[in-house]
Amino acid sequence: MIDTHAHLDACEEAPDLLLERARSAGVERVVTIGTGIGGGIIIDGRLYHGASDIAGEVGHMTIDANGRHCKCGNYGCVEAYASGPNIALRATEAIQTGAASSLASDVGGDLGRITAQTVYETAQAGDELAIDVVRDTAR
Repeated sequence: MIDTHAHLDACEEAPDLLLERARSAGVERVVTIGTGIGGGIIIDGRLYHGASDIAGEVGHMTIDANGRHCKCGNYGCVEAYASGPNIALRATEAIQTGAASSLASDVGGDLGRITAQTVYETAQAGDELAIDVVRDTAR
């Protein structure tokens, strides 16, 4: 089967999901969050693609029409804010424009080593920039 990784994850995970309500309705959903954000919808045991073949692709739903540019070409997609690489990118851009943060020293000055995980860890340690990025991501 050839499809998006999120759709394939939905096919793999659907039998194991503990969503009795969804099962009784014959509908299940899977959302993947990582280097991108995707999803899949299973209806009556079959992957649902929708009219445009993008059903469940929640990562490219627009949340801010004037927002960040997304790799899909749109502006303001969920993925442009909440995917791992974009969390890291937003923190890196803030540091490059002069924001104070311990993130740069946490990665030995190599801003290319900032990841979503380092942003979250630094936020837990109380770094204001990292906290702002995490809050903005959750918004």
